[in-house]
Amino acid sequence: MAVPDLQAEWSQAIVAEPIGFVDESLHTVGAVTLRSGIVTILSLSPGEDFELNTDIIHDWKIVFQTSDSEVLGDADYRRAIKELKPYILDQQNGSLLVRALDDNELHELFVQCIFD
Repeated sequence: MAVPDLQAEWSQAIVAEPIGFVDESLHTVGAVTLRSGIVTILSLSPGEDFELNTDIIHDWKIVFQTSDSEVLGDADYRRAIKELKPYILDQQNGSLLVRALDDNELHELFVQCIFD
């Protein structure tokens, strides 16, 4: 497997932008999407890096989405970051560069995040 050009990967990666939603407990939750086929930049500290309106964010999630836009579900942000370690290309300034996962890898990762 070829060694990635990290500078090029960083410059072409998509920053996972957060969205906010209200969960069943009526708490505001922040979420970012990890989509297969896309090199993604994830924050190590989304609560410090992003502000969603003036709401207090009670929890952070990563939403797992396949290349054909199927949403597999979501998982706890911290748990997902731990499970992502094998797929991380680089880490700089509080951000992780996550390589593009195929649909099967994304599905396996999602299952690890919610069942292990």
